Formats: sequence, C-alpha cells, structure tokens
Amino acid sequence: MTGFYATRLMTPWRVGVGTAGAFTDLVLINGAERVREFKASSKPSDPAGGVVMALGLAARVCKTTIGELLVGFRQFIHGSTIATNTILECKGTRVGLLVTDGFCDALEIRRDNRESSWGHRLLYPPILVSRKFGRPIAERIGCNREVVIPLDEAGIADQVEVAGYHLPLPAVSIHAESEGGGTIAQLDSGGMTCANPDGAGALSGLAAYAPGESDPTVTDAQFVQGRLCSTEYAGGLIELMAGLADKAIEISIGKDTGLTTAGAAIGNVRLIEQCVVRAIEQVSIERGLDPSRFVLIATGAAGPISGAAKAVYGGVINDDGSSDQSATRFLRATYGEKSSRTKHNPVEV
Repeated sequence: MTGFYATRLMTPWRVGVGTAGAFTDLVLINGAERVREFKASSKPSDPAGGVVMALGLAARVCKTTIGELLVGFRQFIHGSTIATNTILECKGTRVGLLVTDGFCDALEIRRDNRESSWGHRLLYPPILVSRKFGRPIAERIGCNREVVIPLDEAGIADQVEVAGYHLPLPAVSIHAESEGGGTIAQLDSGGMTCANPDGAGALSGLAAYAPGESDPTVTDAQFVQGRLCSTEYAGGLIELMAGLADKAIEISIGKDTGLTTAGAAIGNVRLIEQCVVRAIEQVSIERGLDPSRFVLIATGAAGPISGAAKAVYGGVINDDGSSDQSATRFLRATYGEKSSRTKHNPVEV
C-alpha cells in the first residue's frame, strides 16, 4: 500500500457492510479511527456479489488486493435489508411447509395477534405459505418432549420430491415501511397515488438514470420537485437526468390523473412524507410516548429528505454520511450475545 493507507492502515481495521436493494455500502475504519466509505451496485440474484464488488472497490482505492484487505481486518460486520424487503414485497421464492399431521391449518388460523384486539374486521397480512403448499408429516412429540409417534423419514422424502408477521426470536425492534428512495410511485386500483411496497432495486433502478421502461420512484419525484440536482451520485456510479424522471412520472401518474408532472411529483412526495409521520406515530404515540421528546436520526440515501417531515414533532439529525450510516453504525455500536431456549413447565388442570 502507498500514501494515506500505507501509514494509516498499519493496525488491523474494521469493515462494515450494508446490503440494500439498490446499493451495497462498505465502510472501512482504520486503527486511527479514520473512515472511508465505498458504494457498489447490489446484485439481487447474488447479494454476496455486491459485497465482493464493494470490497474490490475498496481494495483498488487502498492499492491492494481483496485478499490482502481481508487478511488485515479484525472485525467484519454485515447487515442486509433482504429479509425485510422480502416480507414487505412478498417476493420470496415459493416454498413448501412440512408440518405435523393435523396441524396443516396452523399458519392459516394463526395466533390472535391483532393490531387492535377489537378490530375483528382487520385483515391479517398475506399468509407466508399457502395451505396448498403444506404437507402433513406423521410424527408427534408429547408435552414432556417424549417421542409419541416417531418421525416418518420415508414420508418426508416423498413430500420433498413431490408481510404484521410476528417473529418469535430475540431481535431489534423494527418497524418496516416501504418509503425508501427506490420505492415505486404509481396509482392504485382506485386511481389514487400510492407508495408501492415493491422497490425498483438495482436492476431497473431509478427512471432518472435507467433509460427505458423503468417505473418512477420516490427519488424521481424528489428530483422533479427540485430537491436533487443533475449531477453524479453514489460515488459516481449514477448520474440523474431530469428528462427521464419527467417522462416516467408523466406516463405512470400524470396522464391518468390529469396532473402536471410537477403536480404528480409533489403529490407523491407529500404521500411519502405523511407515511413517515404515520410510522413515527405508530412507534411513539400509539405506545404512549411523546415524539417531541425524541430525535430522529435520518439515514439511508433518501432518509434525510423524507425524514425532514418529522420536524412537525421535533428534531431531525442529518449528516453528510447518511447514505452509508447503517454500515458505519454497525462498527460504532456496542454488541453482545443473547441465547434462548424453550422451557417446559407442566400445568396441573
């Protein structure tokens, strides 16, 4: 290595990687706590490929190889929105469910976990595995964990051949909303502007930099409204072009609503901002907390723009490294380990 990295990266460094739908962010922190950020396009078909691309970019800047870069680190933390996006967009691979005989309806019946105990007309989120893709397996374990009916392994072999979801595991409290920069802006079945939970991702991307039939996104609407400039973004990976964003919004929203391109963009931006406010209310007011007593840290590429809507309740913190703050905070945060196990307690009836 030469130059800055030859003198500053003599001690082991730390690597933080955040994989999102459009970009993969990599943050390198050296022994002197100096930070360098890198950004590469994500690869939906191969999420690990985006990480390798980001590592390759970091290696080139550091004038070394990926192998040497990896040998020199003492901490590598990776996080991803793939799981939450899969639930939000309901785009996961079709899967089957092997379940104890007599319990094929368990997922369909579900537990009585409702947003409102009295809201009996509220719909459950779509079931993750349809009943028609479930197959019963002959086996049963008693309340004392004894095997009542042995597992029919031959039956399993035969079967294999042939988004309000509750997670029963320790996890950080997350309230997921589809309000990122790649959220597709379109009309719903009633002709009203809506925020489609589907994201443009890395393949189609924003209409402003992907000539063709790309759907307009929240970022395109922000661009048309003048909140973004025609320049390079994502470390020079993309360049936004006003004409492409205007055309996409006009075709997808403007012509069917009679709105001007600017009017359609403003409507979509206001919708997203209201979604942000609503999400804040759900995790604060609806839990008995005063949102004005908290400060919102807006992260992500689009976070600082949409996050400004929180100002109706109080403070918002934006910084110039917001687009890769997730990867940075992986390395800044304290960490620990947590384990759990099921404990069976007999109850006398």
